[in-house]
Amino acid sequence: MGNCDSVKVSVIMLTYNHKDYIRQAIESVLEQDVDFDYELIIGDDASDDESSEIVQEYVSSHPQIIKAHIRNMNIGAT
Repeated sequence: MGNCDSVKVSVIMLTYNHKDYIRQAIESVLEQDVDFDYELIIGDDASDDESSEIVQEYVSSHPQIIKAHIRNMNIGAT
């Protein structure tokens, strides 16, 4: 996994203040048994709980799969 040219599925996950749920959501993607390359792209909209720290933890442990876009300022769903 990890070669952008071989990725067949991109999972996009948006989060804002989901510290109680983000681990379970990420784990649900990582636990899928697939025979193709995939990536998980997580967008955090400047959470003010520990959501972004949890996301960064997963990026560090799965850098070939997880990419994070963590905003410094909340912009909402637009």
